[in-house]
Amino acid sequence: MKTIRKQGFLLLGILAIALNSFGVAGKYSIKGRVVDDDTKKPIEFASVMLIALPDSTIKSSALTDPQGNYSFANVAEGKFVVKAQIVGYSSNRSKSFASSPNTSVADIAIKPSAVIKEVTVVGKKPYIEKKADRTVLNIESSATASAESAYEVLKKAPNINIDKDDNININGKQGVTVMINDRPTHLSGTDLANYLKSVQGGEIEKVEIITTRLPATRRQATPASSTYEPSAALSLG
Repeated sequence: MKTIRKQGFLLLGILAIALNSFGVAGKYSIKGRVVDDDTKKPIEFASVMLIALPDSTIKSSALTDPQGNYSFANVAEGKFVVKAQIVGYSSNRSKSFASSPNTSVADIAIKPSAVIKEVTVVGKKPYIEKKADRTVLNIESSATASAESAYEVLKKAPNINIDKDDNININGKQGVTVMINDRPTHLSGTDLANYLKSVQGGEIEKVEIITTRLPATRRQATPASSTYEPSAALSLG
């Protein structure tokens, strides 16, 4: 009987340790802001990624709000950097930092990457549109994006990361399906990268970054790309 009690106590002790460790793993938060390096004005819709060190794995991603702010919740203890990017600007990273209960990261300033720094588009859709299940990039509405390849457009798109081996992930998820006019390319890695580099931004009408698979009742009335999650769907004009 004593043996049973000791085993039960040991089991409860291990469970308590496990629960305590789980609570510590996600108790931190991180916030910061992305600004234009020239004007110091906040940049909306910049894609920011929380990257763990030293292995450079992407732990989370987000878009900046109209004030250029971003935040990450339920972050584990560790060392990180934040990377910011958006079409028309060179990407930049914060200095490395250790997570804490309320971590504030210094402003990340990004520089315009093209000669054209300001474009006025009349009668066209905004460059970025947020929808329930996807983010839409209207490439026709951006002179900068239209001048780049599809590869560069995706590389700077919100929530997308392309690693050194040309593997694409969305919000840290691997196995991304790239669609062209609602048809899967069935390409990956270097083969997909080479193809995307051959497609000019001027040929692209829009890019849809799909993060949530639609319910079956809605899927029947939507393009085939909606059945793939995560996926990046390019519509060529």
